[in-house]
Amino acid sequence: RLLFLFQRNSGRMINGIVLNGYLDVRSGESTSKDFRKRFVVLDQNCIKMYKKEGEKDIAGMVFAEDIGTLQDNSEEVAKYPYAFNVTTNMKTYVMNAPTQAKREEWKAKIKAVVDSYNEESQSLDVKYATIECFLEKGIRISGDIGSILMAQLTAKATQRHDGPKGCFYDCNLPVSSVMTQLAEHGWMSVSVFHTRIPHPLDVVPLPCDVLVFSHHGAPDV
Repeated sequence: RLLFLFQRNSGRMINGIVLNGYLDVRSGESTSKDFRKRFVVLDQNCIKMYKKEGEKDIAGMVFAEDIGTLQDNSEEVAKYPYAFNVTTNMKTYVMNAPTQAKREEWKAKIKAVVDSYNEESQSLDVKYATIECFLEKGIRISGDIGSILMAQLTAKATQRHDGPKGCFYDCNLPVSSVMTQLAEHGWMSVSVFHTRIPHPLDVVPLPCDVLVFSHHGAPDV
């Protein structure tokens, strides 16, 4: 399994664990969905969710840059008295801690990570991009990587599909090739991991290598 974490130009390690532990998690605000117990890891860049401690495949992930608000959940008090909402630009995750003290600790730590990320991004003019490589099923690009690099990565694509999570192209690129081309244009690899996510053109989850990059200053146009 791919699970590598790298260091930013600023010298700050992004993979240091801030907090971890088991939480009950529901993806989406609909009360018809069930909570699932997940081993949740908060680092200095994102929240990762695993089915259990020690798992390599990530069951879900929320980047710090996508987190908007944190607030207590008042709809699940009867069964999940220590639930809180993590709202992103895509959906809301409801997480329930074992105690009130733990809930407050999780909220405080997540807020600190988000605040730190925002401050660093603004002061260093850091841009981020995510590339999802579906094994022999195309790539999806999220973020402004510049027209020159975009043209190079998608030169062999015959179709493009725009969606809320990025632009999907029907071209197959090895992870090593993507990383080499991004590096040539000044992008640094922040995180690379293997997981299963729904294919942009199909609801069935497929194996996927997710690559996250950072770039200081404006990318090549």
